[in-house]
Amino acid sequence: LLIKDPELNINKSKINLIISTSPLSLKYKNSENAEIIQFIHDAIPLQVTNHLESPFVFFHKLFDANKNSKCIYVSKESRRVVGKILNVKNDKDPVIYPMPSLQVDNLEDAYNLKHLKSIDRQFILFISSIVETKRVEKAISYFNKSNLPKRNFLFCIAGKFHNTKYCSLIKDLCIDNKNILILDYVSELEKAWLFLNCSLLISTTTIEGFGIPLLDALSIDLESLATSIPSHLEINEFKKNKSIKLINPNDTQKWIDSLNSTT
Repeated sequence: LLIKDPELNINKSKINLIISTSPLSLKYKNSENAEIIQFIHDAIPLQVTNHLESPFVFFHKLFDANKNSKCIYVSKESRRVVGKILNVKNDKDPVIYPMPSLQVDNLEDAYNLKHLKSIDRQFILFISSIVETKRVEKAISYFNKSNLPKRNFLFCIAGKFHNTKYCSLIKDLCIDNKNILILDYVSELEKAWLFLNCSLLISTTTIEGFGIPLLDALSIDLESLATSIPSHLEINEFKKNKSIKLINPNDTQKWIDSLNSTT
């Protein structure tokens, strides 16, 4: 990947608009070229260690996107974080919130499915990419320390497991635990079924540009326990009700007590 931003010389008679869903080092050569709009989801590669993407490369892509394009953010929090990292005033840049990922057609089809895989009892759900920032190990610990295993609840973990040390750690934590089921990657239909049939969604992530799993849960009024991070607070403002409970990431006992009250 080139660090220096390449110039695009695409005439508006051919393409009027270029939209990127992640920051890229692009700029148009003159006013007759197509406009560039870039959606910025987060700055996580610059906020955590050992990220798969090079922080150096990502910083330059983010910098160039802000300098040369119109940027649209997926949350006020992602806009705030990027502005702070780049030391720029971007508070006037627009925010367009994502839509829930659960599709009506999939929900309708999932409603008619009686079973999925080997799930044969009440369960709570963790669904997200399996990376360190999601703190899956905390969700496992809270579940194991709660009364849910004794009440015959299952803990389903859905999300792609990659060939990483962290994913290996999560697998090791679940070995021989009859109350935890690793589902790995699930299809959109399977995801819809999981949301419709689980008793609770749990999200222990420490950092998000937005937080689609929590938004999905909110869209169907599914009971949820989630970290009280800024992006989750934004989601909670969409529709204030009792279905979402936001908890301090470090308040272990409150997580366990909340799981204990799951019905």
